[in-house]
Amino acid sequence: MTPKSTTNLLKQLRALMLNTKYVTEPVNAYIVTSNDAHTSEYTADCDEFRAFISGFNGSAGTAIITQNEACLWTDGRYYLQASQQLDSNWTLMKEGIPSTPNEGTWLSKNLPSGSRVGVDPKLFPYKKFLPLQVQLESVGHKLVPISTNLIELICLVEDQLKKKFEALHVQMKEKNAQFLVLTALDEIAWFLNLRGQVTSEVKQHLASEAGEIYNIEPYDAIEDRLKALSKNTDGFIWFSEFANYALTSLIPRNNFLVTDITPIQLMKAIKNTVEINGMRNAHIKDGAALCCYFSWLEKHVANTKITEISGAKQLLEFRKLQADFVGDSFPTISSVGPHGAIIHYTPNESTDVQITTDELYLCDSGAQYKDGTTDVTRTLHFGTPTEFEKECYTRVLKGNYLDSFAREYLWKVGLDYAHGTGHGIGSYLNVHEGPMGISWRPIQEDPGLDAGMFLSNEPGYYQDGEFGIRIEDIIQIVEAEPPHNYNDIGFLTFNSVTLVPKIKKLIIIDMLTDAEIQYLNEYHQQCRDTIGPLLDKQGQSEAKEWLIRETQPISK
Repeated sequence: MTPKSTTNLLKQLRALMLNTKYVTEPVNAYIVTSNDAHTSEYTADCDEFRAFISGFNGSAGTAIITQNEACLWTDGRYYLQASQQLDSNWTLMKEGIPSTPNEGTWLSKNLPSGSRVGVDPKLFPYKKFLPLQVQLESVGHKLVPISTNLIELICLVEDQLKKKFEALHVQMKEKNAQFLVLTALDEIAWFLNLRGQVTSEVKQHLASEAGEIYNIEPYDAIEDRLKALSKNTDGFIWFSEFANYALTSLIPRNNFLVTDITPIQLMKAIKNTVEINGMRNAHIKDGAALCCYFSWLEKHVANTKITEISGAKQLLEFRKLQADFVGDSFPTISSVGPHGAIIHYTPNESTDVQITTDELYLCDSGAQYKDGTTDVTRTLHFGTPTEFEKECYTRVLKGNYLDSFAREYLWKVGLDYAHGTGHGIGSYLNVHEGPMGISWRPIQEDPGLDAGMFLSNEPGYYQDGEFGIRIEDIIQIVEAEPPHNYNDIGFLTFNSVTLVPKIKKLIIIDMLTDAEIQYLNEYHQQCRDTIGPLLDKQGQSEAKEWLIRETQPISK
């Protein structure tokens, strides 16, 4: 019987015991029992926390982990089994032998004065908690309930990484690739479950993860490492074809180099349940921030000097009010009149102009929240738009709802736009994410659409020197449920996760079909029902009034 290796698990647990994100103050010891929350005789696999951290899977036993030691108490039925299943990190404490101290006595004698001992209170019986509490307090220690089960945190990380490794290995085997080299930062971040700047918390996370799962080496060591790999491999070394030449040139091209889209690209494009829920939640918060901004603009534009730059700064302030906001996902395209016709315009001090009631205002912006990434464009007019502006807006709007034919209503009158209709978007990652997209340009790596992907839907029209119009939503690809299903091939459809009203004063209602009017009214009702309660909670009464007004049903 080969013992389970627990070096990395214990390293992670010891880091969590010091991490004030999960414990109010660092704990010196952590107790892991064999119980579930109901003190069942037989526990489900998902509750086998003591077995997970120690490797010993007998039905009775208690593990105690400190920063320097790991001990497992069990009775005579399991002495042999435990001795075979515990690796060298563990000390077997044989209950029933006179020389073996019980858990409380061992903690009292082996911890420094004033130590804190953590337990999951859901898994610790009342009958055992109180005596242990009294015993520890008698020597100056404290028994501390910790609401977050630290072992469960490790289980989740291990499970995610394990699944990612397994999926990678399958595809690597198909290509006879012994090594996969990831050079894109978003692929590395997604694979390692890391985001953002290298803060002390990230460093602590890396330190806890290092060991059997991966090694951390100096940045400049990559070239020597690759040279060594190329000399000691009997398979291919797999790079993305977008990896830099300095690295790929180190591998003999004919024998060991393979360049292709990496498995990570598609794996991260298809969001899991947690990522999907996070993306939806992020867009709800972002919708509230945009409602606040647009209502604020509507109130102040006529009598206050608000410029493209100062407006973008105010939008940032409204986003900062939302939970788990991290920063902009890209520089805000805050553009007035002719500037809106410059598709990727970003205002600067030399081009900055005032937002007025006389011209269209195009705002393309996005945010990074810890639970998702947003990207949304709305075009507004704070005065009286021209009939041509309204016609162009309505034709763009019709394409926004019928994405497969986004250009149809522009083409009918000789209009078009010079950018793609949609791009992928990451989950607290890059705002522009491949490999899929919706574009007139061929996308060589595009695997096609699949359920769980998120893309932008952003038709537009740009009149050079006059104005720009773009309406951008983020849409989730979901399985459709049509009345028929030809050859059981399955059909997909789009659900918008962006919840920001379209601007009614720019719509020529007679140009919309009855189906489009119904779609718009249903979308606006969803905006009202979802964003309204959040605005109420945040005390944003003016934004709520603006939302109610902009989501009133329309009809011919």
